[in-house]
Amino acid sequence: MDEAPAYFRWMVSRISPFLGKNVLDLGSGYGTHLMQILPRVEKITALDSSPEAAKFLAERFKTFSQFRAVCTDFSQQPLPGWMRISKFDTVLSLNLLEHLPDDIKALRCMNSLLPASQGVLILQVPAHPGLYGSLDKQARHVRRYRKAELAVKLEQTGFKVLHIEFFNRLGAIFWGLNARLLHNRRYSKFFDFQIRLFDRLLVPVLKPLEYLVPLPFGLSILAVAVKQREA
Repeated sequence: MDEAPAYFRWMVSRISPFLGKNVLDLGSGYGTHLMQILPRVEKITALDSSPEAAKFLAERFKTFSQFRAVCTDFSQQPLPGWMRISKFDTVLSLNLLEHLPDDIKALRCMNSLLPASQGVLILQVPAHPGLYGSLDKQARHVRRYRKAELAVKLEQTGFKVLHIEFFNRLGAIFWGLNARLLHNRRYSKFFDFQIRLFDRLLVPVLKPLEYLVPLPFGLSILAVAVKQREA
């Protein structure tokens, strides 16, 4: 997805109205999305359980004084002291929850990372269990989500849903063709070519069109929730 800068600009434009000043980004990977987020916030801490990813992030964003990368597991309890005093107002989790065997436990841990009230959780997860196929297996996705299911899980873990939407509607069609019909491989030249083509030619068209024609499906779900109580 490093080959898709327009896609990440589009996605961040949808969540940026909900970003606070002090952001904790969970499962940051190699941080392609952070290029779009860093100019919008005062402070951001990127967490990844991979030492290689954390080292890469620290080097990639070393010129940004408001950035730091930490190699740790966000689900550890009790929380490390530095997490308790950091006073994050936003927890960002993009394409992480679907990898975790116990998503309820993960959401409760995310809840514990936010202040007593009004802390915001921003999620991106893959949509529609029916799209699950070869690409999901290669990406080590445990599940894909229904919108109503995700909303219920957020309510169960101490959040109130403020906003939830399908995102990248045409992408769902391409994913279904590749994952369910063609059984394509995620890490292949053909799939990479499709991503580049989608990013350069289709994203500029889809960005305005998607909100003029809000079809009831999408490749992903974007959800924003505010903490109401301890999970």
